[in-house]
Amino acid sequence: HPFCFAFKSTGCIDIVVMTVSSSSQLEESKNSLLTRALSRRPTQYSHDVLASTEDVSASAQQERGVVANNVVRNSLMAGSVSGMASTIVLYPMDLVRTSMQAASMGGAGGGAPGGGAGLSGSPLQVLRQTVKAGGIRALYTGIALPLSAQAVYKGTVFSVNNLMEQTILYYKKKNNYAVVELSSGNRLLCGFTAGAVNAGLFVTPVEYVRNQLIAQQAKRANAGGVSGAPIGTSPLGSSWSVIRNAVQVNGIQTLWRGVGITILRDGIGVACFFSAMAMSQQFMMNTLYGTNEKEVKTKTPFAITVASGGCAGLAYWISSLPLDTIKTWVQSADSSAVRVSPVKAIKQIYTEFGLGGLVSRLNRGWQVAYGRGIPSSSITIAVYSYAYQALEQQQSN
Repeated sequence: HPFCFAFKSTGCIDIVVMTVSSSSQLEESKNSLLTRALSRRPTQYSHDVLASTEDVSASAQQERGVVANNVVRNSLMAGSVSGMASTIVLYPMDLVRTSMQAASMGGAGGGAPGGGAGLSGSPLQVLRQTVKAGGIRALYTGIALPLSAQAVYKGTVFSVNNLMEQTILYYKKKNNYAVVELSSGNRLLCGFTAGAVNAGLFVTPVEYVRNQLIAQQAKRANAGGVSGAPIGTSPLGSSWSVIRNAVQVNGIQTLWRGVGITILRDGIGVACFFSAMAMSQQFMMNTLYGTNEKEVKTKTPFAITVASGGCAGLAYWISSLPLDTIKTWVQSADSSAVRVSPVKAIKQIYTEFGLGGLVSRLNRGWQVAYGRGIPSSSITIAVYSYAYQALEQQQSN
């Protein structure tokens, strides 16, 4: 029984042809090659294993289901660890960026919706003001909920993206496409879906609470003891107190304030993230090893993994920073105040400061966003790759 097995690896389609003499040997060969296909590309993120070119049998469908389940489990676990690692290391930069963005909403008279609740100045000035007001602990204001949420954030993004890619590849194979591989449009679609699902379900309420806490911290730092009390003595609310107050005042839907702009930000950002990672990784692999298949390594070098993660992070923030700023304006407004819509916020800034002022404010904190986004994505992808590989090795033992 001639048996053909195909899988994608580092931009190429490898074909393995085997000849077996019995159906039992055929099934044994399938299992062996599936394991080999998964283990060959631990740092690739589509995990697009293509099944036999024969008609799909019940056993093959069951086998594909097992592989899909493993992808979901591994993506959730590896994504959780990678997201938490990058958050712990780089959260202070998130806080500084958010404070600068919130301050950019305030008008000259201080009466703009959102209240200008952030801290103005350069990133270093904001950093010094924050530490002066609340000490080193102030740099981790509101981290509890985002840190816990990373287990869901990254796990959801990687899982949805991987499953979307598998679905597209399976559809193309089932419908006898001439080339069964992901196009640039496919990657953008998979990434957008992953980002949108994650933003709509989880990111919006978590970032609303975080932004409310950062706004409280910024107001305390701005007060600077004006009321006569020493800086930093007024208590900050907890994540749960913010949630309780928001729900009591305007209902649970308040936690999803800015959900539309958050979905748009993460949909576009994650689409660019995965596309940039795949393109940069393929470019670097081709540059380093050429097109000679004998020289192309089956495992992506660690340095290329880290570099492609940095490219992905830069692509994310270039595409999403203006939307992220608008989201901060919307979510930093007092929960009891009149709701600030994205359109209203943009019109108000444009009317007061003109086009140049609007562009400047939409990109406020870009130094921190890029400076944080590149190493954060490198850490995320490196840890994800290592964790995913470890989980695959555990399954094979």
